[in-house]
Amino acid sequence: MKIILLYLLLIVTLQSTLGQGFYNRNAWKNKRVELTGGLGASNFLGELGGRDRIGSKFLWDLEFVKTRYVAQFTYQYYIAEKIAIRPSFHFARVSGDDKLTQERFRNHRNLNFTSNLYELSFTGEYQFVKEKIGNIYGIKTSTGKKLGLKSMAVGTFVSAGVGLVFFNPKSIGPNGAKVALRNLGTEGQGLSGGGKMYKRYTIAVPLGVGFRKSLNRTSGIKVEFNYRFTFSDYIDDVSTNYYDNSLLQNARGDVAAFVADPSPKDDDLNNTGAGLQRGDPTDRDNYLFLTFSYYKKISKKASRSKYGRKR
Repeated sequence: MKIILLYLLLIVTLQSTLGQGFYNRNAWKNKRVELTGGLGASNFLGELGGRDRIGSKFLWDLEFVKTRYVAQFTYQYYIAEKIAIRPSFHFARVSGDDKLTQERFRNHRNLNFTSNLYELSFTGEYQFVKEKIGNIYGIKTSTGKKLGLKSMAVGTFVSAGVGLVFFNPKSIGPNGAKVALRNLGTEGQGLSGGGKMYKRYTIAVPLGVGFRKSLNRTSGIKVEFNYRFTFSDYIDDVSTNYYDNSLLQNARGDVAAFVADPSPKDDDLNNTGAGLQRGDPTDRDNYLFLTFSYYKKISKKASRSKYGRKR
């Protein structure tokens, strides 16, 4: 009986020792920090441009021709093995142009804009399918397949959070040069009956889904799709109704009058007069990113005991 008990104790001890050697459940704590940088495509969903029909919601009004670019940098910190928090910075360009749609009224409106976006966001990430990186001993499976350092599975994650985005819409003026729109008050902002000047920043709500593939034990690549809901309808400078163009010209000049209403004057539509609909204030502006990035895990430095040995 004593021999059997000693034998069982030896097995349990060896199992525990080997288990810790081959896999440590807390190993992720040594690589809590992850830095990510990448590039990708951006697109805008607002009043301008869009599909060849009356404005639609969400992705149904996406104009692929106006796809522009985005660059990102993310600092990611793991608070659990599958959960991380992510402060991020994105720089992007978005644009829209009524000339690109064959929908009659929007095409006649003839408005256009371009804006750079500077976004600071704070999001949380949950990896519901954790990527795997194999083991360091090259052990074979029961089928004879060798497990190496390369990833055995593609990780899948979702993210959500809040951000602050700065924008500055510009349009092509009468001489072909771009002019900043906000201070011109194209919908009569700051004038009698025209409402207040809008702010050039707004809150954004990023929602995303992505995939990650490890290249080795400390780095890999990501593909992520993010949709940004915002609380502003003025990223493209278009939201409510036309202001009296002659009053705007007297108060702000010829350039303001032109960019407020560059529609053809020899058309029989007559849908750009004072008080008529210019935008839709019930449908706020949104934008989206598709990014391809590279990530690098930062290993925690091992501490040393008073005897000089690494812990």
